[in-house]
Parts: sequence; C-alpha cells; structure tokens
Amino acid sequence: MKFLLIIFFLILYSCSKPQTVLVCGDHKCVNKAEAKQYFEENLTLEVQIISKDNQTSYNLIDLNLKGDQPNIKVFKNNNKKVVKKLSKEEIKEKKREIKKKKKTLAQKSKETKKEVNLKKKIKIDTPSSHNSKNNSLDICLKLEKCDIDSIANYLIKTSNEKNYPNISLRE
Repeated sequence: MKFLLIIFFLILYSCSKPQTVLVCGDHKCVNKAEAKQYFEENLTLEVQIISKDNQTSYNLIDLNLKGDQPNIKVFKNNNKKVVKKLSKEEIKEKKREIKKKKKTLAQKSKETKKEVNLKKKIKIDTPSSHNSKNNSLDICLKLEKCDIDSIANYLIKTSNEKNYPNISLRE
C-alpha cells in the first residue's frame, strides 16, 4: 500500500507544471496586468522557468514533441540576464501606474463610443442621397432609350460626378 502511495505522489509530482516568472524589461512583473500592458506596448515578454535542476542544454526534439503549444520557442541565453526584484514601494507605484492607465483607456473608449453614437444619430437624422425617393425611381423614366448600353452610360456618368467615399471613417 505504501508503495502505491509513493508511486501516486511521484506521478503527481512529475505531471506538475514548472514554476515560471514573467519578466517585464529589467524586472519581474508585478502582476498579470503589468505583464499584459508590457506585452501590448513592446510585443515581447520573457518567461523565466524556475527549476531546481539546471539544464545546460535543451533537446529541441523533445521540446517540440512534448509541447502542447507548438508556437512557443525556447531560447537559450548564454549570458545570464540580471532580473532585479522590486521593493514594496516600487511595486505599489507600478500598481498605481497600471490603474491610471486603465482609467485613461476606459475614458478614451467611452469618449469614442459617444462620438460613434453621435455620428450614427446624425446619419439617421439626415437623409442620404442613396435613400432618397428620387433615386428609387425607375431609371428608364429618366432615359430616352431604355437599353443596357444607355443604362450603363447613365450609371457611369452619375458615378463620375460623385466624390470618392471616405473609407477611413468607421461606422
């Protein structure tokens, strides 16, 4: 019975995930919010694996076969990067900065939503040229001859008179 219990704990220990630390620049990330913010700004994020056994080399074949996520790449850095640990005051200051940035982003998103809603209201209130009743009439009533060539010429002529659409605005 003790033998089975020992085997169970060994299997459980071998299936556990190694401890990792996220590195934001030259220091350990305070929390996941800082790591996410750092990644959005720099598009890079370092992950240090904390392990008791120090591997000097990696077998890339084993890493590729065992990896659940095939897009993760392991880089071996020969020069040991010094990652400083922040003091309690620095951690508090980082958290304050993160909260301030979140608030400003939230305010900006609210302002843009208000602007979009105003633009939609303005578009709804003003009748556009393609929804007017004059354009919904039969084109053949405007033309002398109602064949495909004259309709095509009429449409080309009216489209040349119009301005180019502004595709940079989002609706």
